[in-house]
Amino acid sequence: LIHAADHPGILSTNTGQALDRLAAAGLIETGPAEDLRAALVLYQTLIQLLRLCLPPPCDPSRASVGLKRRLASAAGLPDFAFLEAELRNTQARVHRIFKRIVEGD
Repeated sequence: LIHAADHPGILSTNTGQALDRLAAAGLIETGPAEDLRAALVLYQTLIQLLRLCLPPPCDPSRASVGLKRRLASAAGLPDFAFLEAELRNTQARVHRIFKRIVEGD
């Protein structure tokens, strides 16, 4: 959004497409764009499974052991503890990228 006025072609309601357009326009470096794309895929995968398997409101703390195992598997990880660690690491990476892009840190 901070680049939209000067580069309206980057806008998209599809987050993945917007990331691709930002990278193609040279407005975000390839590494961070790939990190954000990977985070998006991970989050979307987990959210879709949670929405399918849990009644609203979708509360991940109510997930059964079997669902936790399936969530980890969908993320390509051996178990839920690894998934939790990967989510923390991903969140930290995304936050650093956000600060660097939006806040100039």
